[in-house]
Parts: sequence; C-alpha cells; structure tokens
Amino acid sequence: DAGIVDDSLNAIDAESKDRVRDVNNWFDTAFCTRFDGGENAPILVVQQRLDSEDLIQHVREQGYEILELAARFEPDRRCRTSIWVDQRTVKGEVLAPQIHSEAFLDQQMKILRPVGFAKQYQQAPGVEEGNKFKVGMWNWCSLRESGASPLRPKGARTSPPHILARREDGTLDLDLLC
Repeated sequence: DAGIVDDSLNAIDAESKDRVRDVNNWFDTAFCTRFDGGENAPILVVQQRLDSEDLIQHVREQGYEILELAARFEPDRRCRTSIWVDQRTVKGEVLAPQIHSEAFLDQQMKILRPVGFAKQYQQAPGVEEGNKFKVGMWNWCSLRESGASPLRPKGARTSPPHILARREDGTLDLDLLC
C-alpha cells in the first residue's frame, strides 16, 4: 500500500554514473510496480543528495514533492512544501543543533571538503567549485587577442589577461593545453 526507500545510493556508489542510473531504473521498473494502490500509493524517499542525477532528482522530474533540508541554512534555497516551510532566517543557521553542532559541521567540512559536505549535509550535489582547485584560483588563457570566451567558468580570474604565445608560423607556442 505504500513504499519507503532509505539511502538508495551510498556515497561510494554515487561516484559511478552507471550505479546512479541503475538505482533510478530500479525505482521505475521494480519498486514502483509493486503497489496494490497504484497511483494512490504514498512513496517516501529518504537520502542525501549525492549526485545531480540521483534518485531525488529523478523523482523531482517525475513531479514528486521534495522536502530538502540543508544542515546550514541558505536563504536562496529555503525549502517550502505542502507540509512544511523552513523557518530559519539567518544564513548558516544549523537545522538541528541538538543533532549536529556547529563544531561537528565544521569538522565534517574539513573531512569531506566542500564538495562532499555540500552533497551529504547541504543536499546540493552540483557545487561549482572543486575540493582543491577553486575556480577563483584559475587563470584563463585565450587563443586570441580579443573577445572573452563563453567557456570561461563563472568566477575565474579575468586579469591579468593571459594570451597564449604563438610562433612565427602562427602555431601555438606551448607544450600542453588543458
């Protein structure tokens, strides 16, 4: 008559796009076909947001209502559902300090680094910056003298401009371009 999915994907498996896809396929083809009540059977999925295409995103795209709880409040991501509204008002305010203290969350940030923390505690698997190389650290190189590339990541440094050198024959003077 009802179904509950608890942690369909663990943090290690979330690194595999095949495993993420397998979980979503399991949900559609095995789990959701087992209810006597059909379209009226309530379904609850409880898990961390470990990948931008994980089961939570999959059911969101199917029209399910999502209750997404960030450990630290982000005003631009305030959760509102038909049954609950996040009442926190201060950026960074802890969701449940009796469960996760500021000190604990700070420790988890150090252990998991920004990307892991965003996934497991902020329910935000799509952070723009990496664990070690922040976009703001990047120098952007251009293949031409003028015109900014539309591929420049948001937040990458724009000055001083770096123009890749060219040889006399016009070919790029470099050993490796990443």
